[in-house]
Amino acid sequence: MDATMLSEIRATIESLASDDGSYVVVCERTGERPFPATGKRFPDRAAAEEAMRAVVVYRETLRRYDPRTYRYDMTVVETPASLRRSDHRPSTAEDGTDRVLLSHSTARGDPRPLSVPDDRTNDR
Repeated sequence: MDATMLSEIRATIESLASDDGSYVVVCERTGERPFPATGKRFPDRAAAEEAMRAVVVYRETLRRYDPRTYRYDMTVVETPASLRRSDHRPSTAEDGTDRVLLSHSTARGDPRPLSVPDDRTNDR
């Protein structure tokens, strides 16, 4: 496995993140925030879109070595202020992922949503 490449991708995502950012990378179907973007917030849509592309590359790299790596249909959403937290507590979800509850208004918050389709056949 190309651990150097994976660590560089994680470092890139970390460098794009912001403690008080309002944008997150999520699965558009489940609201999960996939690793390595779990718990990360981004200051603007452009940074979040770049992070999303990095997550896609990261997960595709993992999938070469483990085809069972879960597949997400990722998108960028702006979270309401009431859902933002700056203390970066660990997720309470049992599977280790954060979740953002998506409503139609949240998902449509930007007229130009950016999604990266990922294979919809999910083998866990």
